Amino acid sequence: MFGDLRREVGEAIGKVCKMEGVTIIKAATLLDYVHIYVSIPPKESVAKVVGRIKGKSALMLFDRHPE
Repeated sequence: MFGDLRREVGEAIGKVCKMEGVTIIKAATLLDYVHIYVSIPPKESVAKVVGRIKGKSALMLFDRHPE
């Protein structure tokens, strides 16, 4: 991911993490995927939080880029 798409992916993930109460410690994008190192509240399930981040950010990006 490069340029505008990379920026939009970062913004979408950042918004979702803020809504979920998750702190992004470090993030990196490669050609076709994203790595994020986060701090999740102890009462939350890791799998559920990751699923919500992936799902909500994907929907945000699909709204902007339906193609």
